[in-house]
Formats: sequence, structure tokens, C-alpha cells
Amino acid sequence: MEAALAAERARQDAMQSIQQQLSKPFSDFAETYESTLRSRQDAAALLSKDILVPGDCNIGGLESIAIAPDEFVQSNALNQGKIELENARTKYVDEGRTYDFKFSSDRPPSGTSEVVGLVERALQQIGSINAQYAVFCNDAEQRMQELQASSDATSMMRIAEGLQKKQTEAFNQVREAMLEMNSGVDAIDRHLVNWLAEPLRTAQARPN
Repeated sequence: MEAALAAERARQDAMQSIQQQLSKPFSDFAETYESTLRSRQDAAALLSKDILVPGDCNIGGLESIAIAPDEFVQSNALNQGKIELENARTKYVDEGRTYDFKFSSDRPPSGTSEVVGLVERALQQIGSINAQYAVFCNDAEQRMQELQASSDATSMMRIAEGLQKKQTEAFNQVREAMLEMNSGVDAIDRHLVNWLAEPLRTAQARPN
């Protein structure tokens, strides 16, 4: 009976030690996580308003960025990392052993300014791509209107095909800009996640 009580006390002491060591780092991580997420969403919301041009000559799909800018920036590192970190903490707490966790710095790296810079560059690039497409589109529509009077269906079809090809090319350029941005964001966010993940991976158990 005494042995069982001693074991339970040891388990409770271990849980308390782990909670004390990890409480502030997890709180700091959550604070930084929310701050950097809010900053990139604010930047996307502000700049996405400028990517569209008046009229109908916008690249297909850009309206969704302007309507829902929060979904423009995606980070697998943050989304998956947050789940992995919570699972790791739960594992240590439930294990009932005492561990020592060593962190590389007192505060996690946010990388907020770098991420916002990537978002700004991507949206400026996308706005430029759309503006160039709009010039081509407006010119094509003008020529098609002029051809309607002559009923030159062959020429109109050729212009329409060229316009569709141009839109596909522009859409692919937009997608590449988004992929490049999100790849950069992911790399920056990985540093934030690793600040907390690395101590969890390398924690040393204290001798019983």
C-alpha cells in the first residue's frame, strides 16, 4: 500500500514538474502563434483589395482571394505543428516521469515581419499579373466587338481561344506566386514550431 502511494506521489510530482516547465513556453508559443497569424491575415486583407481591376477582365479565381483573404496564406508547419506539440505535451504528462526541457531562447521567434513581407510581395506580384492580363483581355473583347458587325466567326473564335490561353497562363503564374509565398511562410513558421518541438524531442528523463 505504501509503495503504491509513493509511486502515485512520484507520478503527481512528475506531472507537476512537467506542467511547470512547459506552461510558460506553451503560453509564449500560443501568444506568438496568434500574433503572427493575425498579422499575416491583416496584411492579406489590406492588400488583396488592390489585386482586382474594374470590370470583368480579372483572372478567374482572384475574386475568392479578395473575398476571403484569410485563406490566402496557408501554413502546414503551424497547423500540423500545433497538433504535434499538444500531443507531445500530453504524452509527457501522462507518462508520469520527470523530464528536463532545455530551450534555445527565452522567447519563441515569430518571423512576423518576414512573413508579412512574403505576403506583400506575393499580392503585389499577383496584382501585376492580373493588370497585365486585364490589358490583354480588354483589347481582345474590343476586337471581338468590332468583328461582330462583320460576322467573322472564325476570327472571333481565334481571339476567344487566345484569351482563354492567356487566362490559363496568368492563372498558373498566380498559382506559382502563391506556392512560392506559402513555401517561404512554411519555412519561417517551422522555426517557430521547432523552438518548442526540439526541446520536447530531446528532453532527458531524470533518474528515478
